[in-house]
Amino acid sequence: MINVGSVSLNFADVSAIRGYYHSLGGEYFIPGFDCAGTIVEVGESVERFSKGDRVVGFPNGGALADYVSVDCNLVYNVPKNVSFDYTVAILSIGITAYELVHKVAVVKESDKVLVHAAAGGVGLTLLQLLQKQKATIYGTVGNEEKDKLIKNIGAHQAILYRKEDFQKK
Repeated sequence: MINVGSVSLNFADVSAIRGYYHSLGGEYFIPGFDCAGTIVEVGESVERFSKGDRVVGFPNGGALADYVSVDCNLVYNVPKNVSFDYTVAILSIGITAYELVHKVAVVKESDKVLVHAAAGGVGLTLLQLLQKQKATIYGTVGNEEKDKLIKNIGAHQAILYRKEDFQKK
């Protein structure tokens, strides 16, 4: 159990609040897919964490509360010299992007990758990680300003989804 010290509110939370997010059912929903705080209780089979540890965690909703229970496989230690606010803001985006590149898709050199919403927080982080993998990067964006942004970050081609069909590219 984590005593919540900081929570990020991001696009997934807003989508869930509006009822547009996958895998959320039921009548009630408490927003918050990530949080940082201090462990106040540890499950019997948990060996990696102790009461008092500073952590960031990724519950399946519910982080906008005083306390939240999180699967220990989705909890990470936070150094004492790093603020909870900074941690929760960057880790959610960074871990999502890292997992997509290195564990879900296992991107290799010469792979061609399409990144939707490439100018968003996760999208921009993906572009940087994909560059390191030497992938060919295509990114969808909504306007010319974002087109320039993602090309400056490393996308090989930007697709303006309001004007072009990305499936035909």
